[in-house]
Amino acid sequence: MEIVKKAYDGAMKIVVRVGDVVGLVKRFEEAPGLGMLEVVEHMRRAVAETLEHVIKAEMEIFL
Repeated sequence: MEIVKKAYDGAMKIVVRVGDVVGLVKRFEEAPGLGMLEVVEHMRRAVAETLEHVIKAEMEIFL
């Protein structure tokens, strides 16, 4: 699953493709535990990327 993020005036827009959601639902039906692990991993990556952008912006402002 790929999550596309775009920044607009300090806000973030997250676009999730319908095909990705359908695929995830099928994986949940087959193996709920593995589906949840996949969701957690996607969230972990998204949060890490967001924090990296915030820290970078703070460093640019500070320096």
